[in-house]
Amino acid sequence: MACPCARNRRRSSDEDTGEAGHAFVVPAAGRTPDRAALTALVRDELGADSVPRTITIVPAVPLATSGKPGKRALSEQILRIARQH
Repeated sequence: MACPCARNRRRSSDEDTGEAGHAFVVPAAGRTPDRAALTALVRDELGADSVPRTITIVPAVPLATSGKPGKRALSEQILRIARQH
């Protein structure tokens, strides 16, 4: 799934553990992601069940030492962004 406004996307979800589906989007250079367009794209490409409950625009996706996206660091990033607003 490609979106010209997003350089990198990460979806965090695990219904078994009760975590809500959440998308982290790193904007492509010079672009501003449109949350409604991203939601529509996911719905069209993957179906309504795959649409994340929330979308957060982040400057980068932090990586864990394993090289995978770091859930804890992403959570901390959300808190910092929320405090700024």
